[in-house]
Order: sequence, then C-alpha cells, then structure tokens
Amino acid sequence: MKTQRMAAVAAQLSLVAMFIAVAATGLSGCGDKAEQDALRLKTRLWSQVPGWKTDALVEAVPALQKSCNLYLKRGEKQPVHKDNPAFGVYGDWAPFCNALETTEVNEANVRALFEKYLVPYQVRTPGLFGRKQGVFTGYYEPKMEGSFVKTDEYQTPLYRKPDDLLVADLEMFSPDYKGKRLVARLSGNRLLPYHSRSEIMTGALPEKDAIIWLKDPVDAFFLHIQGSGRVTLPNGDNIFVGYAGANGHKYVAIGRYMADQGYLELENVSMQTIREWLSNNPDVMNEVFEQNPSYVFFTIKPDGPYGSQGVILTPERSLAVDRSKLPLGVPAFVNTTRTSNEAPFQKLMVAQDTGGAIKGTIRGDIFYGHTEEAAHDAGLQNSLGTLFVLLPKDISDTTENN
Repeated sequence: MKTQRMAAVAAQLSLVAMFIAVAATGLSGCGDKAEQDALRLKTRLWSQVPGWKTDALVEAVPALQKSCNLYLKRGEKQPVHKDNPAFGVYGDWAPFCNALETTEVNEANVRALFEKYLVPYQVRTPGLFGRKQGVFTGYYEPKMEGSFVKTDEYQTPLYRKPDDLLVADLEMFSPDYKGKRLVARLSGNRLLPYHSRSEIMTGALPEKDAIIWLKDPVDAFFLHIQGSGRVTLPNGDNIFVGYAGANGHKYVAIGRYMADQGYLELENVSMQTIREWLSNNPDVMNEVFEQNPSYVFFTIKPDGPYGSQGVILTPERSLAVDRSKLPLGVPAFVNTTRTSNEAPFQKLMVAQDTGGAIKGTIRGDIFYGHTEEAAHDAGLQNSLGTLFVLLPKDISDTTENN
C-alpha cells in the first residue's frame, strides 16, 4: 500500500511540472523582498559584542556540540549556506568543532576557544542606513492531554502529512523563483492550493489521517504555532509530537484580528491573553482560528523537541531563524531584552530551528523550554535587539569590514 501511495505521489508531481509556469506567475514578492532584506555582516571586536564577557558560555556547549556533530559529517567542500559564501564550507568549521569536542569544558576554556577560532560579525541590512536591530520573540514546548482514540473528551485531531500534499521547488523550473516553493494538491487535472485551515477544520481530511486526538482545541492551535509538544495520554504516558510539514498557506497572527474585532486591546495582546480569551469564548473560537489559514501536520517522535536542524533543542540556547538568511547550526550571540521582566537577554545561542513567522535578516525566536515559566516568558517575549554571528577566522573574507 505504501509503495502504491508513493507511485501515485510521483505521478502527481510529474503533473505539477505541467502547471508550474502558470502557478508561479501567481506568486508575489519573488526577488524584490530578498533584495530589500538582504544580509550584510560587519566585523566586530569581542569587546563590541554586548554581554560577551558576562554570559555563561558553557551553558551553550551542549547545543553547539549537537550542531558541530552534524557539520563534521557533511562534505568538507559543501557550502554551509547555499546562497551566501560568507558562511564558508563545512570544512572551515572542522578546526573549531574538533577543538570544542576535545577541550575541557569550563568558562575560561570555552571563551578562549571561541576567541581563538572565531570572529564576531554583526548582522545588518544593506546600505549606509541599513537596519541594525530586529525583533526577538519566544516559543516553548507546550504540554497537553490527548488520546490515540477519538472520544467525547478528545475531539481535536492532529493530522499526519497527507499523501496528496505536493511540494515543488520552483527554482528547478526557473531561476527567477529561487527560494520559492509551491505547496499544492491535484483535483483531476487541476492544480489547486492545498486545503486551508478552515477547510481542514470542516472535514477536508479523513479522520483516519489523525495521529492523535487532543482534549483542548486551544492547545492544538498553539501547538501549530510552536511546532512540537508533549502529549500526556489517559494512562499517564507521555509522547512527543513534532513538525512534519505544512499546507503552504501564509501564517497570519490572530492577535491583530482579535484587536481589530475589539476582542482584546492591541497593547495587551500576548499568548496568555489570547489563550484566556479563546477558552472563555468557545462560540467564536473557530472564527478566530480560521483567520490563520496556515496549518501544520505532525508526526510522533521518540523524544524531543526537535528543531529544523534535526537536533533536540536546548532551552535559552537554541534560536529559530530565517534559514534563507542564516544557516542552521551557526553560533549566534543575541543581545535583546527578556520582555517578561525587562532584564537584558545577552546569550550565546545556536541557530537550530525555523518557523513560519520567522522571516527577515535580524529576526530570532528564542526557545525557552517546556516549563510553566518557559511558557510565560515565551508568550510575552517581543523585543528589539541586535544579532551577531560567529564565523571561523579562516573563511575567505567576503564580508563587509567597516
């Protein structure tokens, strides 16, 4: 049966090519946005990185080792970022990664290791007046209750990635659409956008495709935003669910809609206030959910939470970024504010994840963990800050030096 499904999908993909030229003409922003929001790197001294001398760098070592292990398995001549040579090839990172593996882990050694092998670069946008600040939000690993069997108590499904969901890399058909993907489905010989959230919520997918049923629809909605979570079963066992794909529709934050409708005051919009309002207003809950047409599909994991790089995330040391701008695995230093208490957040992190709403050059989403405190801090996190990437000294100088 699986072989038959794979053959059917392959046949459908071949039909996608027939329609690709027409479908691509409907894409917006091809080229212009990338040029406007391009990435520039400016060399800095370690003394110019706010918080470098005060951060507990050893806390970032487990996250760094996970990413280094992947880097060391890649081809030495393979580019770290397919579009930007400033990040070098994987072989450029081998001296640092090997030294990290063999160095005795203490604060002095780790700091000396970085300063010996790497150079800090500030991330900014192009031009004399290019931006140096961006937005830093937060996310967490939610906990919820669920069952493998649909009952009166467990009614909200998490769906696996559907067999009829087709993904095409448009660059394969034209260089004009570099970095663009098409997510679609076939209806007869017509190529259509994949089902929206509203369509899926009203029965577009068969119940047999549900991997688990959740108790709280609000939990399910926020799980779609976070991308992974822990589910407690009726017998007390816990399972992990993680991102398996999405329907290709644009992510739309519901907070603005709720403010426009007068449900919440704009200045009071946060994960906590949204969750409370939705739980107290079940009669209009689905109306609000449907304002975000993006829908995420899940798979069951043995542990977690996993980021897009394929490694388990480390609280307050793993960062979600726009991978079209920054490569996964690169160490980065974040200089922003923890919104929950207005304290400085100046920490060495590793780009290990992505997100539908994480778009832009100076843009980061801080993984806070899975505790109640993590949920609180992540829900409030929204502050401006600066971002530095740390690159090997031996990489050819393709960056801006002044």
